[in-house]
Amino acid sequence: MQNKVEVTTKELIIKPQGINKIASLKSKLVIALDHVQGASLDEGILNDYKGIREPGTTLPGYWAGTFKHNGEKNLFQCFT
Repeated sequence: MQNKVEVTTKELIIKPQGINKIASLKSKLVIALDHVQGASLDEGILNDYKGIREPGTTLPGYWAGTFKHNGEKNLFQCFT
């Protein structure tokens, strides 16, 4: 199930759906557009180190949740 994405004049709102909502332990993310530098699909991220999970789910071939690496927090919802 695809996540729902909404862009308002001031915010980017992402609402995980289905198993992503459960696995990522997030009902929604609200990010000020001032803080968004860009967005893309990154096929290579599946093989990269994601950092320390806090909180989230890591299973073989599936990552969902917040990960902290090099002082940055990132939300991943990736599966192979």
